[in-house]
Amino acid sequence: MPQFVESIDDIRNNVKTLHDYLVNGNEEERFFARERLRIGYNLVSSTLDGDVIFGPSRFVGYKHITRKKHETLAAEGILDGRDTNPELERILGKPILHVDADWDRLEELYLCLCERLDVIPVNRTRKFWRLDATGTPSGDMKTTFTEGALSYHVTTRYERDPAARQACIDAYGPTCAICEFDFEAVYGRHGKGFIHVHHLKPLSHARGKRLTNPTEDLVPVCPNCHYMLHRGTKVLLPEELREMMKR
Repeated sequence: MPQFVESIDDIRNNVKTLHDYLVNGNEEERFFARERLRIGYNLVSSTLDGDVIFGPSRFVGYKHITRKKHETLAAEGILDGRDTNPELERILGKPILHVDADWDRLEELYLCLCERLDVIPVNRTRKFWRLDATGTPSGDMKTTFTEGALSYHVTTRYERDPAARQACIDAYGPTCAICEFDFEAVYGRHGKGFIHVHHLKPLSHARGKRLTNPTEDLVPVCPNCHYMLHRGTKVLLPEELREMMKR
C-alpha cells in the first residue's frame, strides 16, 4: 500500500514536484502535470516565488510522489481521492468550499492558471486547501512573449506564441487534423473556433527561442487526439495516430 503524506512539508514538496514538471520537465512530464491540473477538483494551493501554484489531492496526498510512482499507482487501480482527501484534511483542516468567502479568489486563480496552460478544467465544483496566504501573482500577467521563451506569470513554462497558434488555425481551420472533429458542428456556437494546436517539434526540445512556421511546425488537433499524441514514452506523429485509428 502507498504511504500518505504526514506533514505540511510533505504536501508542499509534492505541489512543488508537480510545478517542477511544468517548468523544468520534458514534454511528457509537462503534459502529465497539465493533465493532473486539468482533471483535479480537490486541490491544494501554495505559493512559490510569488506565484500561486496548485496540486490535486490524488497527486499531492501520497508521500514522495513522482510521475512514475503516480502512473504505477494508477495502473494498479490504487489512486483514489477518497483515500487522500481525509489525509489532507487531517493535516490542513477542512477544505474551502464554494460557499466560503475565500473560494471565489482561489477558483479565479486556478482558472487563470488553466487558461495559461491551455487546458479546459473538468466541469466539477472544486474545493481547495490552502498552504499559504493567496494573493495576486507577482509580475505582469499580460506581458507578450517570444515563441519558445520562458515566461513567468502564474507559472513558468515554455510560452506558445498566440499569433503562431492563430495563424495555424487560420491556415487549416479549427478542425482536428487527425480525426476531423469539428467543435462548432457538434456544439454549435459554443464550440466555434475551439481547437488545440500541437507542436510537431516540442518547444521543450528547443534551447531558448526559435522561429516557428505556423503551417509546417503546428497542426490543429482536438484534445483527445492531442492527449493520444503525447501518451506513452514518445510523442507520436499525427500520421502515426491516424494509422492507429484505421485498425
